[in-house]
Parts: sequence; structure tokens; C-alpha cells
Amino acid sequence: LEADFAGANPEIEGDITNFQGNAVGDGWRVELRPANIDRDNGGVASGADPVTVGYIGSGNSRSGSDGVWNFNMVGGSATERPTDVYGGFGAYFPDGKAAGGYEASR
Repeated sequence: LEADFAGANPEIEGDITNFQGNAVGDGWRVELRPANIDRDNGGVASGADPVTVGYIGSGNSRSGSDGVWNFNMVGGSATERPTDVYGGFGAYFPDGKAAGGYEASR
């Protein structure tokens, strides 16, 4: 995850990689498209979940459907990195789909 608290519209975005197991496709990668941060509410600014895009490999093979992701932030302030970020995601790939949760701590 990467967050930018500079300016009037702070954003968060990222990638999910390294899927493991027999039920996943080779080279799956989920792009967590940028979302505005509403620090007063601890998460997504717009009230709608931001978009995910599932790719195989470096992005050459994309699913036709977009998924969604969400996040919540704990700690920090309007201009400081939070102590924890957590949430969930769903993503579609040309050869399957995935859903999961994540957490990042400082």
C-alpha cells in the first residue's frame, strides 16, 4: 500500500501479488486503484468502494470486469501515516476470481 497525504486530496493505492495455492492462476496481480482518503471517517472518502483490476503477469492480460476494495485507517492524523490500515478486496481475472482481506501495520 502507498498513501500520499500531501495536498487537499490524500490518496491510497497499492498492489496485491504473490498469490499462493492450487486454486489460483499463475502470475495473478491485483491493482488497487487510487482512492481518496477521508481521515475524519477513517477510510474511503466518496462512500463508494474503489476499483480493483485483476491482471495476469505484468498487466498484459486483464479481466473484463472490475472488482472493489475497501480500507479503514487507525491512528495517525490528517497529515501523518496511520498506525494500521486494513480492509478487503475482490478481483476478477481472465482465468478466475479472488477475494480476501489484508492488514498493514507500522
